[in-house]
Amino acid sequence: MANRTLGVLSRMFNFALDREWIEASPAARIPDPGMEQSRDRVLSDDELRELWTRLDEIIENGADRDAPEAANESATRKFAITLATAEAFKAQLLTAHVLARSGQCAGRGR
Repeated sequence: MANRTLGVLSRMFNFALDREWIEASPAARIPDPGMEQSRDRVLSDDELRELWTRLDEIIENGADRDAPEAANESATRKFAITLATAEAFKAQLLTAHVLARSGQCAGRGR
């Protein structure tokens, strides 16, 4: 996250430099925060089944009625996944799952 933040700040200040809005970039001498560590997280079969079931419910009902309310107390609407987003997630799950399983069956991914 720190590397990403520094990258965004650097691009933002470089943008301002290019337009001569500032004379020097405050981010120019900031050292890289550190080495990035990749993380792998794979959903278990039970988690995939639950996600698939919830997406089906959203598609059948047209909205996620149990979506959590916004953190801002003054917000009046709930965050919900749209029908199109639920369908897109299902397509992604199908594609990723098929590719992962075919790789395992072929002896790859071990």
